Amino acid sequence: MTKRHKRISVTQKIWLEAKERINMQKNNVTRKNYTLWFRYYLKFARENFNVRSLSDCADIKILQTYADKLLAEGKTASTIHSYISAVCSVCGVSFMHEIKKPKRHTAEYTKGREPKKRDYYNSKYEADDPRWKYLIDFQKKVGLRRRELFNLCGDDLIYDESGHFCIRVRKGKGGKMQLQRLCDGDEKEIRIYFHGLGKDEYVFPRELFRNALDLHRFRREAAKKFYNEQLFKINNEPGYADKLTAEVKLRWSTYNIDKKTGKPKPFDEKLMTGVYVLRGKNKEYALEHGLPLYYNKLAVLATSIFKLSHWRLNVCLQSYLNVE
Repeated sequence: MTKRHKRISVTQKIWLEAKERINMQKNNVTRKNYTLWFRYYLKFARENFNVRSLSDCADIKILQTYADKLLAEGKTASTIHSYISAVCSVCGVSFMHEIKKPKRHTAEYTKGREPKKRDYYNSKYEADDPRWKYLIDFQKKVGLRRRELFNLCGDDLIYDESGHFCIRVRKGKGGKMQLQRLCDGDEKEIRIYFHGLGKDEYVFPRELFRNALDLHRFRREAAKKFYNEQLFKINNEPGYADKLTAEVKLRWSTYNIDKKTGKPKPFDEKLMTGVYVLRGKNKEYALEHGLPLYYNKLAVLATSIFKLSHWRLNVCLQSYLNVE
């Protein structure tokens, strides 16, 4: 008797093909996001347009209708952009710029600005709970992501290429190694956390993460503290700006190597000169919340690189510095 093959639905067939493309993404967070966001789109496209294949999903008219639906639901410009970008990537299309959608603006960026419901609970209770003080005190000085704190081990206290005291993140965002500097005067207190630990022993007990603490808030606090320290030194210590510039270049030439040539990638020195002047909605936000209207570019760059391991100045400003 011939064995009957189990039939799969059209939706399952499309999803299996999409999943193969999603799994080609190197970053685990990207894979998780694309999986979630494409499932949302696939359900919409099946129910409203009866798509029969992944190529059907790539129809610009369907994508435009989906973008309009997200806007009508009150999704932010950034969220709509992320959802549509994921679908375009999975479908292998290049006409995302043709889809009409709200323009993203840094002043409307919500991460770290708009409190989630749980944050009200945190601010009143959990952040002041003595059970988490050991973790919070560390986070305010170092400023890591939750997963990075969770994986921190006894031998992750090192010196960087310029001889500065650093916390090493073996596998940070994007799977990359990070070195995050400390502010002057914090070394003694941070050393206590690593004292007596073996190289593979965790710095923090697992039970310290059984909470809903908004640790990003303290990461932002650490970044602001670092920026203000760099700004003070640039303005008050003769020769410090030149020293910091050299250290930025050294970090760049050490970790940004072109795989083809084996040489450091080109670096735009304009990123380190002058000041950022907030304008438009960013200026309005700063005035409304009593924040500075000017930011020293070298201090911002140093904060982005040495404290946040970003190399993304716009993210440093919109999510960490120009935030209440």
